[in-house]
Parts: sequence; C-alpha cells; structure tokens
Amino acid sequence: MKVACYIERDSETDMYVAFAPSIPVVRTKAKNLDDLIKNLKEALQSYIQEMPAEEKMALPESEFVGLLQLDV
Repeated sequence: MKVACYIERDSETDMYVAFAPSIPVVRTKAKNLDDLIKNLKEALQSYIQEMPAEEKMALPESEFVGLLQLDV
C-alpha cells in the first residue's frame, strides 16, 4: 500500500516530525531522517495491521503530487 507522508522540521526542538494525512492518528518524530522514516513505516504498518478488514479496504491509496512552501 502506498501512503503519502508529510515531513517537517520543528525549529524549536530541532526534531523531524512526520504523519500521513490519510491516516492522521499516526504521527512520529526523530532526531534524523533515517530514524524518522523507520519509525513512521513501523507505526503505519502496526496501525494498518490492527485495523479491521473493512477499514483497510476503505483506506485510500494516496499519490504524492508535490509540496509547496510559501512565504506569506
């Protein structure tokens, strides 16, 4: 299953934070990107594995299109 994820760096804590908009209850953070990606993948797999079959079927497979950061 493909899941688009969002990653940002918290400037106050200097930690990377990630979540998947299609599964917003799964969030994780880490001090480096390698650990963040590992943690996020494990968290998503665990969450999806525990879901009832009908909820798994209803999850949309997301396709990453792009990200834009604007100064406003």
